[in-house]
Amino acid sequence: MNEKVMVNEKLKCILYTIFSNYNNLSKKIYIVLDDSKNSEKMSEDILKKINQNTPYFIKKILANFNNENDNSVLKLKKSNQYLEIVDKNQNTEGESILLDMSSLDFNDIERKCDYEVKFVVDYIFNLDEIGKSRFFKEVEKTIEKDKSKKDNKEESNNNLDINYLYNICISKYMWKDSNDAAKMENWIYNIINPNRLHSDLLEKMIEIINKELNNLNFDSYLRYILSKEENKSLGYISMSSDLYKLLLFEDILRIDYSDKCTVKIDLDVEYVGKWWSENILPIFKERYSKKDLIDKLELEIKKNEIVDFHGKNFEKLKNEIINEIEKEYENEKELNEDFESEEKVSLESELKTKKSKSISDLQELIEKTDIKYENNIETLRDYCSDEFIDILENSNDENYSLKDLEQFLEDNKEYFNDKAYIFFEVCVQKQIQKLEQDLLNDICEVKTLKDLKELHDKLLENGEFVKCEDLETIIFRKMETIVKILNLAEINDEENISIANQMYENTSSIELEKYPIAEILICRDINIDLNNVKETIEDLREEVNEIKDTVLKNCMFNCEYYNMNIQINDSENYYTIKFRYIKDLIDYIKLKEGNRLLINLKNIKKTSQYKRRVFNKGNSEIIKEIDNFYSA
Repeated sequence: MNEKVMVNEKLKCILYTIFSNYNNLSKKIYIVLDDSKNSEKMSEDILKKINQNTPYFIKKILANFNNENDNSVLKLKKSNQYLEIVDKNQNTEGESILLDMSSLDFNDIERKCDYEVKFVVDYIFNLDEIGKSRFFKEVEKTIEKDKSKKDNKEESNNNLDINYLYNICISKYMWKDSNDAAKMENWIYNIINPNRLHSDLLEKMIEIINKELNNLNFDSYLRYILSKEENKSLGYISMSSDLYKLLLFEDILRIDYSDKCTVKIDLDVEYVGKWWSENILPIFKERYSKKDLIDKLELEIKKNEIVDFHGKNFEKLKNEIINEIEKEYENEKELNEDFESEEKVSLESELKTKKSKSISDLQELIEKTDIKYENNIETLRDYCSDEFIDILENSNDENYSLKDLEQFLEDNKEYFNDKAYIFFEVCVQKQIQKLEQDLLNDICEVKTLKDLKELHDKLLENGEFVKCEDLETIIFRKMETIVKILNLAEINDEENISIANQMYENTSSIELEKYPIAEILICRDINIDLNNVKETIEDLREEVNEIKDTVLKNCMFNCEYYNMNIQINDSENYYTIKFRYIKDLIDYIKLKEGNRLLINLKNIKKTSQYKRRVFNKGNSEIIKEIDNFYSA
């Protein structure tokens, strides 16, 4: 790229930024120079170009110049209210837009810039000095006309937005002295964005399209956009692509402007099909494996079929692309079928020579066997299932843990069929019967919950399959027997609650309501909702009665020492309180609630007073939290 082009690109970057922001200047634009030795010369050259290519009203905005009566030619200086040229070592204040001349990326700025801004800047930039002067006078005349149309002059800010400037440019441009690609690009933009042009200009443009658009220049533009690198991608038909916009352009002309536009285009769509095969298909093949390619091509057919355009030419174009995809799809499918058949023959031949003597041998075979085609996995699945059964039936010297076998099947589940899982289930049932007999023998020696937990933990080492009703029923019946004995002796209630809960968490078939004695040990957490006292007291009473009934029915006689875990209003704190104090707790809450119907403080007996003092002394923390709630 020669130096003149580079300079022009940097100048255009500055102008794109000015024209994009002049109508809403919330940030100051700083142009940062990259060469301090020549900064003065560079600054003069940049200012000269900005002044030459910027309408008077925009310069006034940048300079914050408000004198409407001053008609002198305004020239921007190095430092203006909203535009300043600085050296690299100078500070830039507040939020700003920085244009560093040493690192400006023209392509990036151009890509982010609105189409109308680019069009206006490029149009002005390419005018000679006389052309620029005439254009700026036209802009000032338009501003004056706009002012005169308004009765209240304060309504006018003497500015034109970028769309108004765009329309002035188009009215001067009128697609004269322009190549076909530039014309088509502008026509397409204006047709698919009909509100961008004023109605009179839009009418004139349609008349010109009707006269000038033909097969030759349409086909030329199609070839031009398909040759662009950015369109040689899998997004070639996406809404932002040039091809999609061309499809939409043709569709709108044929439907929305059918009464004004009689253009008849007959495309040579074979070119598009060839282009797709040469440019898009290789991307598919490079990106996707043989295994995935067919699925992706099928998806591509559906993607093209849902593009809803009504123009006959683009129906043909679309069908041509789909034909090319289907052609390749069929080729790939036939090729895959050949490869799949070859793989199956090779796999069957190889498996005939293999014999797994152990589970580790079978695992090694699975890991080393590479299958590309899904249908051939069934062959390996049948082989592995037969080998798995054969290994277990003949494992005289090696006892396999069912837990390890269960994990082996889980890790390799895609390589085994129902036959293997049924055989494994038979093995499990046999093992459960053996474990059940062993458990019934061992459990006779168990005297404490701690010993019972150790026996349960040992049982769990066999795998998840031991979490079954047959075995867990034995464990929990024994638990209930032990709890009855503990209940009489008031032994280790807090520790036993923890042990019983851990055992319950490691079961899958236990329903606690079937084991009420175990339930009153495991379920000791009670939440008290002081915002709903009536319901809370009823729940507490039911809890108390249920525990007493369970104890009475099972001849346990003693539950007063039970540790109950009380939570107030779902707080994080739990307070341990003896069961014997639950009734006192209910009375205390009633008292705090102000319900004195059942409690007459004047007639409380001395024994009751003593019991209340004991309750108060032993449960001070929970009483404090209740007091805090009612004092809040």
